[in-house]
Amino acid sequence: AVATVVFAGYFRTAFALLPVPDEIEYPISYRYEEVARLIGTSEITIGGKPGETVVVDLYWEALRPAEEKDVIVHVGALGNEQIRRHSYPAGGNLLATEWEPGEQWRERYFLTIPADSQPQQSYPLVAGLYDISSAYTFLAFDEAGNEVFPVIGRITVHGEPVDNPEYT
Repeated sequence: AVATVVFAGYFRTAFALLPVPDEIEYPISYRYEEVARLIGTSEITIGGKPGETVVVDLYWEALRPAEEKDVIVHVGALGNEQIRRHSYPAGGNLLATEWEPGEQWRERYFLTIPADSQPQQSYPLVAGLYDISSAYTFLAFDEAGNEVFPVIGRITVHGEPVDNPEYT
């Protein structure tokens, strides 16, 4: 939510980060180098039909301010490059260079399944941090310090139901 507050001729942008719920639906612990940690998601299995938009919330925690000014969050279906979303943290209102250690926030992503997507397909859903200036992808690590590929769930493209299907 963004608003402008005016006090006697002074403008101040008022932006509130979306809060992390008291109980995270699906806790995750992926550390993106020493910059941020993905602490959970609202869904691990999402799906929709071609042309529909699905929603997933990710919960983040800052470990330190990033040195890179153009850090974006990438959420997408591995194997279907059309189902993806890139955005600056908090819709561009929380630059990575301004992160405070321990700061937590929720990100809401709307992923549109293209109308021409092949139905009855399921893809791993991944999330990561990426610096668009240098084309650098931050490495992800689990709690034990092992490098991991940051799969956060699955996205499924459903088809239309068939009345009275014939089985052969």
